Amino acid sequence: RSQEDLSLFDTLLAFDSQSSGESISSPASHSPLEPVGAVETRSAKALSNGRREKSQANVLAIAPLNLAQIEMFVDEHGESGKRFCEDLVAHFLEPLTRRPLDVKKYLRYWVDKGGFGGHMEMLEYSVRHELKESSENTELDLLTPEQSRQGAITLAATAMLCRRRDFALPGTSSDALQPRESLPDSWTDNEVASLLDRAIFDSPLFGRIRFHQRETEEYLTARWLDWLVTNNLSTKSLKQVLFQELPSQQLVLRPALASVTAWFSCLDSDAAKQVRGWVRDAEPELFFRAGDPSKLPLVYRQSLLDAIIESYSDREFTRIEVDRPALTRFAH
Repeated sequence: RSQEDLSLFDTLLAFDSQSSGESISSPASHSPLEPVGAVETRSAKALSNGRREKSQANVLAIAPLNLAQIEMFVDEHGESGKRFCEDLVAHFLEPLTRRPLDVKKYLRYWVDKGGFGGHMEMLEYSVRHELKESSENTELDLLTPEQSRQGAITLAATAMLCRRRDFALPGTSSDALQPRESLPDSWTDNEVASLLDRAIFDSPLFGRIRFHQRETEEYLTARWLDWLVTNNLSTKSLKQVLFQELPSQQLVLRPALASVTAWFSCLDSDAAKQVRGWVRDAEPELFFRAGDPSKLPLVYRQSLLDAIIESYSDREFTRIEVDRPALTRFAH
């Protein structure tokens, strides 16, 4: 986003290279009623000439916490920062601890449980924690825990299925997704705003907001599908959402929903077992890069390896996309 901000700054508020650097370049013929986009700025000219000049603006962003900072943070809270960070690395949780509030959240779990759980367990814990009202006074919360969870699940599915991550804040005009169009009609503007104020979302920017973690969107979309199945979504419809069936009856996994399919397969349900069979036939290597394969039965994981060997048995070399944390969990 910082690069988008910089591009916007250079286009609309470009410095005049002929001045002292404080004024904004604008043609003399420009009228106050003329759209800003009609003004040709220095950066626009540079782009039209096939080159981009170095920006004269410095864009600063808060960097995520590194392990040394996390260790110091934990030490200050009276626990062993070194042991905490070692456990954090061993469970591949560093990407989920970029903010101080994330560290506090996982530190509380680590102290209470004596260590970290599996990937799905930690993701579910994170979702429950981040959906709580930020205020200490939970009596003032406009949403029940069930409402906030179902609202987050609905918005996650909306973002994944529409392939757009940004939602518009209530009361703003934007081409981003409108949360009210996805949430039940009974939700008020204040309730929508309360949901979007939870820590599961990033801070607003230019009237837009998105989920803090992409993986959270994928996991919650799988939970949304599971909710639909419990409310009588047919097996045929579920299959059509996640896979495409070719005229030859071969199943092809829909790429945009690959991670959602992996997470759904890791759930404990009859529908999840059926999806696992489809995954084995369509793309058995999926769990090398998505979901929490440690939740899959050992016999099923063995069958996936057999399917992979059979699929590539006629090749001398093949390239398979692998995510190290997922591969480690697959072998767990």
